[in-house]
Amino acid sequence: MQQWYYTKNGERQGPVSLVNLQGLAYRGELDVQKDMVWTDGMPDWKLINHMDDLFGSNVATSVENVNPYAAPGTSPNNLLAQSPAGSLDEVAPGSVKLDAVAIAKRAFTLTKRHFGLLMGIGITYLVVVVGVELGLSAIEGALGWNTFGTFPGGFGAKLPEATTQHSIAGFLASTVFSMFIGLGLARCCLSLVSGDEATIATLFSQGPKLINALLASLLFGLMIMAGLLLLIVPGIILMLRYSFYQEAIVDRNLGVMDAFKYSARLTQNNRLNLFGLGVISMLIVLAGVLAFFVGLIFAIPWISLITPLAYRFLQYGEKALTDQPRSEIESLRGQCPIT
Repeated sequence: MQQWYYTKNGERQGPVSLVNLQGLAYRGELDVQKDMVWTDGMPDWKLINHMDDLFGSNVATSVENVNPYAAPGTSPNNLLAQSPAGSLDEVAPGSVKLDAVAIAKRAFTLTKRHFGLLMGIGITYLVVVVGVELGLSAIEGALGWNTFGTFPGGFGAKLPEATTQHSIAGFLASTVFSMFIGLGLARCCLSLVSGDEATIATLFSQGPKLINALLASLLFGLMIMAGLLLLIVPGIILMLRYSFYQEAIVDRNLGVMDAFKYSARLTQNNRLNLFGLGVISMLIVLAGVLAFFVGLIFAIPWISLITPLAYRFLQYGEKALTDQPRSEIESLRGQCPIT
C-alpha cells in the first residue's frame, strides 16, 4: 500500500495511507493553505490545495475556519448519537427515492473495483467461521456434551443444507461468534462502499459493539416472528422498517433502541423500494446458481455491497453512487467516518 507523508504545524508526519490522509483533510485537521504532502514518486512536496485530484474541492479551507464554539452536530432530531466529526450532513429522512436498479449497478461497479479485496475478506471469513464451527464440535465431542437438535451454525446458515449439531452451550458460542465476525464483515462492506480502507483485520474490530448487536438481533427476530404470525405482511413491513439496525450499530455505535429508531427514519417513504432491492438481490443470487454455482463467486460479494450502499444512499443521497470528477475515487471517501 502506498504510504504518504504530510506536514502539520511545520512538522513532518506519517507515514499514513491515502484514505487516512484524505480523512485528515476533510475533517479540517490540516491547513490546506500551508500543510504539504508527499509520497514516493513525487519530485517534491505539494500544498494540499494544489492537489484537487486527490482531495477534491470540498476540503476545509483551513483549521482556523472551524468554529470551536459551534454546537456539536447530531443525527436527525437530536434523537441519536452524535454524527462522527467531519461527516457530511445527512439528507432529510424520506427526501430521496431509492433507485434499486441504480444501487445494484453501483454495487456491481464497486465489486469489480474491489474484487480482490472482497475475495480475500470473504475467504478469510469463511475459513475462520468454518474453523470455529469445527473446533466447537470437536470440543463438545471431547467433553461428551449431548447435542439438542440441529442448529444453523455460522457461515453454514448461508449455504444450502449446511447445519451443525451443537449442545446448547455450543449453539450460544456459535451464535455469539457468528455475530461478532458478522459485524466485522458489515464494517468492511460499509467502508468499501464509502471509499474508505478495509482490511482482513477489520473483520475482528467490532467487539465493543457485540452486546448491542446481539440484543438488537434477538429483538429484531422476535418482532419479525410476531409479524409473520400476523398474516405475513406485518412481518415484511417490520423487516423493511428496521432492516438497517445492524449498519446503524456498526456505523454510529448506537444502542439497541436508537439503532431501530435510526433505521425507521432512514427507510421512510422507501420501504417498497427496499422490497424491490431485495428482489433484485435474490435474482442476482439465482443467476449465480444457474451459472453452475461459479457465478456465486461474483454474486455473493456483489449482494454483500448492496445493503450497505442502500444505507449510505439513504443517508447522503446521490453522492453515495458517484466518484469524484475524472477519477475512480468514491465521492464519500473520508467524509463519513465510522465510529
